[in-house]
Amino acid sequence: MKNLNQKRFLPIEEADAFIVLRHAINDPAQRLHYHDYWELLLFQNSETATCIIGNSITKINHDTALFLLPPGTLHGWCTGHNTPSTAGIVKQVIFQQDLFGDCMLNKNQFFHIRKLFQAGINSIRFSNNSAQNALVAIQLLEKENDFKGLLILLKLLSTVSLQKQWEILNDNSETMMQNLQNNTNQVNKVMDYLNTHFKEEISLKKMSCIMNMSEATLARFFKMQTGKCFTDLLIEKRISYAIKLLIESNDPIHEIAYQSGFNQVTHFNRLFKAQTGFSPKMYKQFLLSSKTA
Repeated sequence: MKNLNQKRFLPIEEADAFIVLRHAINDPAQRLHYHDYWELLLFQNSETATCIIGNSITKINHDTALFLLPPGTLHGWCTGHNTPSTAGIVKQVIFQQDLFGDCMLNKNQFFHIRKLFQAGINSIRFSNNSAQNALVAIQLLEKENDFKGLLILLKLLSTVSLQKQWEILNDNSETMMQNLQNNTNQVNKVMDYLNTHFKEEISLKKMSCIMNMSEATLARFFKMQTGKCFTDLLIEKRISYAIKLLIESNDPIHEIAYQSGFNQVTHFNRLFKAQTGFSPKMYKQFLLSSKTA
């Protein structure tokens, strides 16, 4: 399925610092694609939409939603069958990779923006409050494409970086370790084990024995470090891996379920839909329809 990663050549010139594009949420031309630019992706009045970014599928459950995508990230969106034609819009603020070079970002005044881009390598979903603030800024950007617009973009990035309310969408073991509050050998051991063995038959009791920790201590650890209980984190990691397989392989759904650590396809289907709003079959069909993009 690698041929689904359709590269999109956007109308941004080398001399442009940024461009702003606007689409109807149910525009059939918007399929999965990637490009060589950073992108701020804003959904407005789009509660029926589902956003696909890398291996992550996110339901838009607010009137606004804001994402930051690094260059080369596969992304797109789709809506429910009953979405009215007058429903929401999507705005893309696309800017060059070298717009903020290392020379600038390494200055003290750019500390928070630098941290934002470092986290953004794995794609970010911002809080609803950040999305609301971005809505106003991006409306201004649609009218200002000169130096004033560049200052607006810089202020927007600064604002969301200072709020620090974001979710990493395509986290990996290394990034998760960097985000932990207490980077001790024991923490490394716990998280490395989960990241390595999530496809196996695993339980909190089994992990507590391997880590020589009580179940209660280990449960508190997961809640404190990730904000999620062990079971939810395990399911999330398995679903994320299943999405990766759906994107990258032609394996049948029942094989993907087993490869992701699920023993029953019906259980996998139910959890997948609960997490994403799609059944695995519907998501696969969406990918196949994107071949013509």
